[in-house]
Amino acid sequence: MAHTPTRLRLFGIALVAALVAVTQLTAAPAQAGPAINPPPATSATAVSSTQIRVSWQAAPQASAYRISRSTGSGGPYTQVGSSTGLEFLNSGLAPATTYYYVVQAEYRNKLSGQSPQASATTLPVLAAPSGLRLTGTPGTMELTWAAVPGAARYEVYRHHPIDGDSLITSTTEPSFRETGRSDGYYYQYKVRALTANGAAGPFASGAAYTGLATTTTIAVNPTRSEQGQWVALSARVRTADGSEPWGKVVFLSGSEVIGQATLWQGYAAMVTTPKASSVTYYARFEGYGTNPNNGGSSSTDLPLQVDPAYGEVSFGPSEAARVGSTETAIAAGDLTGDGLTDVVLTTGIEAGAGDLNHSAYLYVQLPEHRLAAPVRYGTSVPTGGSMVPVIADIDGDGRNELLVASGDGLDLYRQSPGGLAAPVALPFGAPLGDVHVIDLDQDGTLDLVATTNESVLVRYGTGPGEFAAPTAVTTPLSGPVLGVADVTGGPGLDLVRLDGRRIIVAEQTSARTFAATTGVPVPEGQEIDARSFAAGDVTGDGRADVVVTVTGNMPDPRVSVLTHDASGALGEWQVYVASDMPEPVVLEDMDGDSRLDVVVAHGGWYQVGVMLQRPDGRLGREQLGYNSYYASHYEHRGLAVGDINSDGHKDVLLADYNNGLVVVPGA
Repeated sequence: MAHTPTRLRLFGIALVAALVAVTQLTAAPAQAGPAINPPPATSATAVSSTQIRVSWQAAPQASAYRISRSTGSGGPYTQVGSSTGLEFLNSGLAPATTYYYVVQAEYRNKLSGQSPQASATTLPVLAAPSGLRLTGTPGTMELTWAAVPGAARYEVYRHHPIDGDSLITSTTEPSFRETGRSDGYYYQYKVRALTANGAAGPFASGAAYTGLATTTTIAVNPTRSEQGQWVALSARVRTADGSEPWGKVVFLSGSEVIGQATLWQGYAAMVTTPKASSVTYYARFEGYGTNPNNGGSSSTDLPLQVDPAYGEVSFGPSEAARVGSTETAIAAGDLTGDGLTDVVLTTGIEAGAGDLNHSAYLYVQLPEHRLAAPVRYGTSVPTGGSMVPVIADIDGDGRNELLVASGDGLDLYRQSPGGLAAPVALPFGAPLGDVHVIDLDQDGTLDLVATTNESVLVRYGTGPGEFAAPTAVTTPLSGPVLGVADVTGGPGLDLVRLDGRRIIVAEQTSARTFAATTGVPVPEGQEIDARSFAAGDVTGDGRADVVVTVTGNMPDPRVSVLTHDASGALGEWQVYVASDMPEPVVLEDMDGDSRLDVVVAHGGWYQVGVMLQRPDGRLGREQLGYNSYYASHYEHRGLAVGDINSDGHKDVLLADYNNGLVVVPGA
């Protein structure tokens, strides 16, 4: 048996005795003390939208208090703080929310039961008054605004740039009328909402002149938008006698200033991108203090629905190659019979370019799906005509021919082994602008249709590749661009031209018979004239529309679509904001959904753009492709579209007088 040392045995005996003493001490019953009563009454008061002050009556013997909170009446409660005083400020709360509180008294290690429950609702977050409108008339300024939820009253201040703000009234109504004002003065106001306990929201501010009464109306285009799409806000201001005043217009949404613009002939516009799925805009004209004094006025509200964005197109890095003269026009199509898309680029006149001038250059797509070096083809005469190229099968043999507006008519190039044959002149008796190859009279034979300054010349087809002498359809003096489509819903195809600010339509009422031309004005307010157009169905209703580019810099550039009303009559416009300086336009299916889309080249801005046709018949946002080659402008047929590398993506092709053939490839 092991021997235990005497010193360790004595230590163990002492340790056991100590443990026994501790056990006896803790096992002794505690003396009962007096009960701690809870606070007899509790109250809660909202201080702001995020704070509630809780207060209570003192409890006897209490040295501190524990505060607990719940979002439901009767709990469960969670401790949120403690206090040695008789109140507690609870912060970080949600606005317009009810909270429930109980308080417990503490004394030494004792805790009372819960006090009676108290509750309070945090104040709403007061917004700045929205829709602040100022109406200035002789000697009077009237202010109106939308009521602010949670507001008990409003304060109206007059602002002075030197003296600051002066409170001029407190009102429970969302309006105020101030009389005794001087005519032709610019008055600035600030309005804010307050709660019943005096908590104030932010200011809304506005300014206007007193003076003769005016009226302001607002428009938004397009009238329905999609995410990421620019919209144009425009205002029209008139006086009682119909005159067009001068002055500043502020565009707002609620209390947010979207932007401002200066009236020009009573019209002002700006461009913005909506930030929400539903936005409401209004315009506020500030008036003008001159002779005569024109008072301020505001428009009604105008709501805009913003749909999800539709579709996507993208582009790769651009490429370019010069041919040595002024590149003028371009076309894409199969000119070798192999089913691949080739490119024709034509040139005008450039000093010192010699034989490179007034020529057609054929870029053949090779079997490896790249363009070969261009082959030059001269014209029958070295001058005259627009050099617009058209690729079409004019004789029905299944092989395309090339026609070029040169001299006093067209040059016809037929396919031949190794390229194109020498040109054959098809005279029209005048230099031609735009050219179409189409069955104009719907007799089953293709016709040649081209423009001069004041007429459209037609050589009707008499058989495969054969044409009658030219006949003229008189039109007003117009630009060179021509559209051929049934835009009126009549029995045949119509002729469409562009005359500055008007679309000119010659309706074909029966085969080869045309009514007197009618003009449809391009929508008002666009300072720069319309530049180009194309005809085709971009609204999905089966009827041809007229798509017009209106050039200029922001906020003026537009793609405006002349459509049909419910009865089928031509005359309704859909207006879309485009990037700066839109010029030539073509209609192509760019995303493979079997709908025509709008393709635009932007002069001077290194851009091409596509607006996809949405399933609901509207155009979507303009999706831009970067063109790294600069040209200040493009001719009306300086843009074409074709898949020139057979990758399944449409490529944008430009005739660029600075850089030659420019390709912005689809990706």
